[in-house]
Amino acid sequence: MKKSLTLLVLMSCLSLLTKAQGLPLVEDFDGEAFPPAGWTQQQFAGEQSWTKGTNPVMMHGSGSAYAMISQASTTALVSPAVDIPSGVQARLTFQTKFMYPDPTATYEVWVSNSTSDDAGAFTVLKRLQGDDEISDSEWKEISVIMPDEYSGGNVYVAFVTSCTAAGFYAWAVDDVELAEVTDDPVFRGDGTFDIGTVSNNLPSRPSKAMPSPTRAAPRCK
Repeated sequence: MKKSLTLLVLMSCLSLLTKAQGLPLVEDFDGEAFPPAGWTQQQFAGEQSWTKGTNPVMMHGSGSAYAMISQASTTALVSPAVDIPSGVQARLTFQTKFMYPDPTATYEVWVSNSTSDDAGAFTVLKRLQGDDEISDSEWKEISVIMPDEYSGGNVYVAFVTSCTAAGFYAWAVDDVELAEVTDDPVFRGDGTFDIGTVSNNLPSRPSKAMPSPTRAAPRCK
């Protein structure tokens, strides 16, 4: 009887530890710990890790840090499990910026509804491409509606870069938010409202332009 009770208590504790958080997921990477609580790194190929960046030249607005990765690797920065209630439409938004973006590398957002540590369980939600999304002169906001198939369950969102040969570049990600899409007016923190957009739980920050690089970067071959 005591063994059964002990097992029940342990299972209950484990359930609490692994319970997904609800919407919204908000992360600005300004905290001391990296990865932030609940976030993980998965090195699917190579040994390069995501790190906490604090270079003032790359800083997004008034923030004090951002997540970044460079060099050849296939490493995912994975969010905690987030519960998207049934019938709820969610949108992922984040800020992104590059230094010497490598045209042979890929910069993607993956999503999984089963696990955070198996590359085969993820599908590509978004691949960044073009000058509108890959910029080394300013931060760009990326917005993606989550497919309906992920409503009614837990999801993991991963930021993944992949390059097959050594080359210098840096990909920075900041102000990640996964939130319910709503038709209510949303105050964005700069004195303006958006109508029919996702709720924004982060104050807007003015972008700071980065001087254009003066040297060509080595590229993956």
